[in-house]
Amino acid sequence: MKISPENYHNLLAYAELYIGEGATTAVEAAILGIPSIYVSSINLGYIDELHTKYHAIEKCKDHVEALNMAITKLNNPNIKKEQEFVKQKIIEEKGDLTKWFLDLIENIDINGLFD
Repeated sequence: MKISPENYHNLLAYAELYIGEGATTAVEAAILGIPSIYVSSINLGYIDELHTKYHAIEKCKDHVEALNMAITKLNNPNIKKEQEFVKQKIIEEKGDLTKWFLDLIENIDINGLFD
């Protein structure tokens, strides 16, 4: 599927499930409230946290296991509610990074930078 880069997250936000080897996309999907299955033998701290602490991402090492996980998730009638709860918990605990940056930029003392 060909989509322009600026539409990528819009497409991802409407997905029923993410399954793949891309760690970044797995995290983005999870933060958007999309069930996410990360297929890799590589351990990454942020993936491990989202898997262990928040149950936002499933981890597996092979595609057969990933397919079985995907079937289980897609057959769960409560999956959207569960993922929305997880998404809100992550946002609540991690904060809004965009807001933090805007506050920083809006309140920076430019004159103090050059003293």
